Amino acid sequence: PGVTITQSIANAEAEPDYVFGQNVFPPITMAPLTSQFAQNVTGTIFDLSTQERTPYVEQWNFSAEHMFTKRYLISLSYLGNEGHFLNERWNANDCSVPNSLVCDPSVIRFPQYPYVLYAANAANSNYQALVVKFQRQFSDGLSVLANYTWSKVLTDSMEAGGASTLNQMADCRKCDEGLGAYNVPQALVVSTVWNLPIGRGAKFLRNVNPMLNTALGGWGVDFIATFQEGNPFEVTAPAVSGDQFSDYRANRLCNGRTELSNTNLRTNDFYWLAPQCFAQPAPGFFGDSGFNILTGPGINNWDAAIHKSFAIHESAQLQFRAEFFNAWNHAQFANPQSSVTSGTFGQVNSTQEPAREIQFALKLLW
Repeated sequence: PGVTITQSIANAEAEPDYVFGQNVFPPITMAPLTSQFAQNVTGTIFDLSTQERTPYVEQWNFSAEHMFTKRYLISLSYLGNEGHFLNERWNANDCSVPNSLVCDPSVIRFPQYPYVLYAANAANSNYQALVVKFQRQFSDGLSVLANYTWSKVLTDSMEAGGASTLNQMADCRKCDEGLGAYNVPQALVVSTVWNLPIGRGAKFLRNVNPMLNTALGGWGVDFIATFQEGNPFEVTAPAVSGDQFSDYRANRLCNGRTELSNTNLRTNDFYWLAPQCFAQPAPGFFGDSGFNILTGPGINNWDAAIHKSFAIHESAQLQFRAEFFNAWNHAQFANPQSSVTSGTFGQVNSTQEPAREIQFALKLLW
């Protein structure tokens, strides 16, 4: 609805004023929706476009694959998609002017409102990816699967829900185009399952006696190794432009990463970017840095499992498993503090994955 009217009803504890079936709910009174009423509306305004379109996505892909002998397969794929008429929101009553970072209060059309949050399906997204897959099909107790992805996501959509926006200037919504928050430039995942060829009927010690086979046979190991670059983030600043309900960005003075003489988080006091490369804009100005211009730390994670199978019947076996998540207890750092006024600006102070976790399982297979 264009206008929402709220009326509160409070009941007395001893003798209720309002009783279901009698006088609940009392009539809600509302002024006529005239031009005079609209001119006297106060508070924040939410404005929904009258020319909404249904969002849609176009997808395409091309793949080629080849098998080497009966065990090995390699495939090469190109994937792409584009999203159109995606949701975005911005303050349509801000102080921005074309081709400038100046906040000019004289251009605000409706100064009686703190802001006018305008919602429209007018944004786009674009995803392009090259995917390479190598697979060794399970044979002789070993299988290997490796996937490498090289991709890029661009968008100017809000990527957030509720009453929020990622827009900085209404007169330059194109300035809000950048890397999607879920963009991962490169990722490599390698997984293996290896039933060790040791014990009765296997390649090694195939004729070992049953008692020794109980100790040496039936062992297996599994690994999943993940190596990927991080997700993008933007550098923010306080609201010094005078505008309200916008995404406030810092001024960029230099790259931010290349200025670090030591980029090892474990030995440089956890600095991911050089703080001197960003600054708070001057009062009355918007920041000149773009949206999601930097990429945070990536992931270097190993999950592993060791399992031992015991034959208890010709058609059943008991398997004991020990599984290790983040097996090397390697810290997977999250994005750094990205507000220029923070006391830890540029430093990483959290992780994106938990520390090592170990679990045990006993499985009956038949």
